[in-house]
Amino acid sequence: MKAKKVFVINQDSFKNACIKAANVCRNCLKILTLIIGLQVINGSQNAIAQDFNYYAVGSPVLTELYVDPINGNDANNGQSLAQAVRTLHAAFGLIPSGTLASTGYRLNLLDGDYPYDEAHSNYYDNKTGTYQFPIIVSGLNPSSNARIIGGMNLKGFAYLYLMNFKLWAGSEAGSQASNNVLHLETCNHVLLRNLLVQGDTSSPLADTNNSIQEVLKINQAHHVFVEQCEFLGTFQTVVDYFAVQYGHIRNCKIHQSGGRGFYCKGGSAYLLVHANEVYNCREAGIQAGEGSNFPLMVPPWIHYEAYDIKIVNNRIHDIYGAGLTCAGGYNILMAYNTLCRIGLDHPFFGASYGLVELVHGGRSCWPADELGGATGTKNRALELLAMGGWGTAVLYNSGYWIPNRKVFIYNNIFYNPSGYGTRYIQFIANGWITPPTASNIPNPSYTDDSVVFKGNLVWNQTIEPGELIGSNNGSVPGCQLSTSCNPDSLLANNLINELEPQFEDPSNNNFLPAAGGNLSLVTASVVPSFFWDAPTAPLVPTGTLTNDITMDCIGIGRALPAIPGAHVLTSTGITNYPPAAIAKVGYSPISRTIMVSIVKPLGNLTISLSDSSGKTIYSKPLELGDLEIPVANLAQGLYLVSITNGLKWAETHKVLITN
Repeated sequence: MKAKKVFVINQDSFKNACIKAANVCRNCLKILTLIIGLQVINGSQNAIAQDFNYYAVGSPVLTELYVDPINGNDANNGQSLAQAVRTLHAAFGLIPSGTLASTGYRLNLLDGDYPYDEAHSNYYDNKTGTYQFPIIVSGLNPSSNARIIGGMNLKGFAYLYLMNFKLWAGSEAGSQASNNVLHLETCNHVLLRNLLVQGDTSSPLADTNNSIQEVLKINQAHHVFVEQCEFLGTFQTVVDYFAVQYGHIRNCKIHQSGGRGFYCKGGSAYLLVHANEVYNCREAGIQAGEGSNFPLMVPPWIHYEAYDIKIVNNRIHDIYGAGLTCAGGYNILMAYNTLCRIGLDHPFFGASYGLVELVHGGRSCWPADELGGATGTKNRALELLAMGGWGTAVLYNSGYWIPNRKVFIYNNIFYNPSGYGTRYIQFIANGWITPPTASNIPNPSYTDDSVVFKGNLVWNQTIEPGELIGSNNGSVPGCQLSTSCNPDSLLANNLINELEPQFEDPSNNNFLPAAGGNLSLVTASVVPSFFWDAPTAPLVPTGTLTNDITMDCIGIGRALPAIPGAHVLTSTGITNYPPAAIAKVGYSPISRTIMVSIVKPLGNLTISLSDSSGKTIYSKPLELGDLEIPVANLAQGLYLVSITNGLKWAETHKVLITN
């Protein structure tokens, strides 16, 4: 196969040249922005589609360098264990500047603590690898005890892979490079794998005794892949993405936060958030969108807070705020997640939450030093407005104005067992608002535009009688009347307090479906594809439209029909009399009838009989009382009796017909 010819562009240099040109020819600004926003594709590592594959490192060409915090010497050349350097500053200094063209470099970290580098603040920048010649910083093996004290700040790297070591920063560590433990800015093609990144953990849910604002902070970056890591210990947000496009965060543990577990905002796009465990957070679990300083956003993603984010197969538990939140999102999928003990009322925290929250995203205009202070910030905001961006150029102005559009909330399990529950309401959807004039924001601005709840199983007994849908800002709630998420639609398309899900051991965070339990009765809904109608000024590249979630949180294939939640059934067998069954089904060879006895009438039920090939032989609405289905004309063999409630779930019984 012939290699494709590609043109590799240094995007930062090209972007700066475009901006300079735009200052000369402002009428060209919109055209230049479209070019800046294009992603130059060079191999499968740049693929836009959010698939379920781990990042493929490939077979890079590498020069091995060694770092030993105990016995190394920065006068060494680093090319062997005996010649190991002592500090990260010396090790990064061995990597040439400019784009690597003949070899990549792997910094092999020997076990031990790497003290905080006061002279350089653990700050390293501007090293440019390629897919064939990357820059790898790694412990010697996956169980490495290499630990960097004070965290790290990395800027302007390309093809940077951090693997198999620990970072620790904050008041408990005794030092910190910034208010983050690990900060990545203006980087591209970054892999984080098997890292332990820890901030302050003594007061995980309170805004006290904690100096870490974010454990992992990534801003203005693209193609970022985070795998099998653990992040913990902050007063605000464990993992914070600002203006990050393309990539995934998967199979990570995210916990111990006085604020949120994970959010992506600031025009973040094309991200897969898959198979993570998020827990012990005060304000929110996983959130698409939040609030952003408008002048720092990156064209062309300067409208919504988040585009094309797929939040799937996550286990989210012990969250005092909402488990899932969308705040200014477009084409957001939240599907097949299992949530337990969420939206909890707590007198210390003083807030009442819902299981899911649909709210406006924030937008502001605050002076930024990197833009030249107040004057440069205002000018940049005006440029973004001229391109068609949504925001304000009024300094120090801010508000929650950014709408949601097309948020699909499908096939999740929301479970608050006895003793837990939201205070008043199940779901929050704030009402519409009028955004500021000259902001380019759609008017009115809605939180519930084309929002769909379907196939979800909800078990949440509110502490006090309340409403199905409410708001958290005093507005008349959204999701009313003619909207796609109105109360009638919610009740018709979801199981809400009709069936308490049975897990293996939810009190100990084992959310596998119980063997022979009632989750086998519930059928997930088919998730439709999105269509793309994002703003065109400037033009936003199309994301992944299909929403096929083909595996569960532990990598088992998900075949349709499926059940809701992060796990698939571990056994395909269905017992004749499942716990909490709707009906008992038996066969009488004397009368040659199938006898159905209703145990738990729920209304709006349909009963059908099919043969082993799936052909339907009999179907009718199921009424209260007993039912006999004559089968004298049927051949001997195995048949299936199914009792369904629309597309929400199905209870299936096997019946063997004999003479």
